[in-house]
Amino acid sequence: MSSAYVETMPKLTVCISVYNHAQYIAQCLESLLDQDRPFPIEILVGNDCSKDASAQVLSRFQENHPGVVRVFNHERNIGAAANYLFLHAQARGQYVAHLDGDDYALPGKLVRQVAFLDAHPECIMVAHQVWLEDMASGERYGHYLNFPAPPVSDLLYLVEHSCFFAHSSKMYRRVANTYAQVPDDCADFWLHVWHASQGKVGYIDEPLGVYRTRNPNSMTGSASPWRNAILESHLQAYDLAGTLGIRQSRIVQLKAIFALDHALRMLRLGDFASFKSWLDRSWDFCPHVSKKQVLAFRLKYLPALLRTCYEVNLRLKSMLKMI
Repeated sequence: MSSAYVETMPKLTVCISVYNHAQYIAQCLESLLDQDRPFPIEILVGNDCSKDASAQVLSRFQENHPGVVRVFNHERNIGAAANYLFLHAQARGQYVAHLDGDDYALPGKLVRQVAFLDAHPECIMVAHQVWLEDMASGERYGHYLNFPAPPVSDLLYLVEHSCFFAHSSKMYRRVANTYAQVPDDCADFWLHVWHASQGKVGYIDEPLGVYRTRNPNSMTGSASPWRNAILESHLQAYDLAGTLGIRQSRIVQLKAIFALDHALRMLRLGDFASFKSWLDRSWDFCPHVSKKQVLAFRLKYLPALLRTCYEVNLRLKSMLKMI
């Protein structure tokens, strides 16, 4: 560690989680280093034992930007949640931002978010709109959020909208890192709920970053252990919200809606076993939470027919939006 790194106390820490991101991490880092930043920053990168050339790329950036870029190369794979928590525990800035190594910032991101938090002491964090970019084609095909979010909201709004912003768009006050017991494999939503319990949630309705994703129509590995762990963590986040003041009757409704949405996603993918499993969980959480749930439950033993009806309904809605 260079002496410059030790002596300069940053206003902002940017944490970047990396796993096999050699193809993308240079653009991610350059998008931050090229930002207008009239305040000291540090960039902490956690390389979770990548099997590609990520370590070599990161080494070059650390050598070229001493005192700013610091890389942690884990000798074994510790997982996304543990890597996140480790990185954020090293942060020294007043504010902390997070990016995944395959996402990148757009000009003005850091200044705009820091200025927002400076101007809104009631907000514990601030997020922003992002572009969605297809990993395969490199084309931007839409925005992450497709409805207007208020510039300042609260924990209830966050929970009601099941996390309405991309994880890589978030900046928060470091004082919020007073976690209670963190569940294994905790996902973004659990951390957002914890932070939102300590203040208001800010939102900038302008794309200040790019979130890379796979084409939603080519989703694979629908029932993978990794995906299931993320889904379970999402449900744990609702339970956490229930201990932080959100009434329990609403929590069970939200868990039922979340499970139903995932069940229908599995239905569209033709994973009928997962569809039935998640539909049953939705019903167990809160039966009759919606007409859609009741209809799906009645037709759950005719999944092929239900899938056809659901696809037709989605196409009709899409056509009506174009009129």
